[in-house]
Amino acid sequence: MILSLINRCWGEHLVMLDDLLGDAALHSLTGSDRLARFRSESTRLFDAMSEQIKREAVGYLFNLEVIVEPADPDEGAAAESAER
Repeated sequence: MILSLINRCWGEHLVMLDDLLGDAALHSLTGSDRLARFRSESTRLFDAMSEQIKREAVGYLFNLEVIVEPADPDEGAAAESAER
């Protein structure tokens, strides 16, 4: 569950980086420093991705339902009759 979350977020992050790279090429036409802009924006995007993963992972863990079943069905019946 958590690995699929990380995989999904990482894929979205890569798409955003690709878009950012295209935007950086356009900004080079205006004379701004595209490498510095790409570094700062990509760092911001990575931090946002990390926070999203943390937030969603905690949500999964808080909503997790644990179902405990006896290892051996006969063991549960023996324990009940021993209590009587």
